Amino acid sequence: MPKRWLFPIALSMVVVFGGLVFAQDARLDAAKKEGKVVWYTSIDLPLAEKIAKSFEAKFPGIAVRVERTGAERVFQRIGQEY
Repeated sequence: MPKRWLFPIALSMVVVFGGLVFAQDARLDAAKKEGKVVWYTSIDLPLAEKIAKSFEAKFPGIAVRVERTGAERVFQRIGQEY
């Protein structure tokens, strides 16, 4: 794996696994009620899908929709969603 991929992958893993910590509190019930999350990422799609499957296995009832695009577009989308 090229070294230039290490930072985006590490950052994405922090976001995803940071989300696991978020999901441990009372908001877990609200997330299950909604039933889905959208993950905006710029990492390689096969890797992102593996991470999403891992999240879905850890938290049944919450589907992950992976939206893969370039990093700049991800930041724009996050700003729009916010």
